[in-house]
Amino acid sequence: MIRRADDGARVATRSLSRRLGVGVFARDMADLAAQLRDTARTQAIREQVWRVRDEFTFDRHADDLLAFLGEVARTGPRASA
Repeated sequence: MIRRADDGARVATRSLSRRLGVGVFARDMADLAAQLRDTARTQAIREQVWRVRDEFTFDRHADDLLAFLGEVARTGPRASA
């Protein structure tokens, strides 16, 4: 996952890609190009993506989604404060 290096922001995709070790974070296009030329690093990221590939499937999250929807059906949506 290629992301802008925006460490001050709270972004779910950034958090996920950092947690899983599958992101490339660049300040600008020159920085991105330099990182992508680092073949050892891009290979390591590629291998990590393969190791965590199940995290990106629907089946991995289906049970949690069904539990959540069941809870909403039983209790109704919660009003935001």
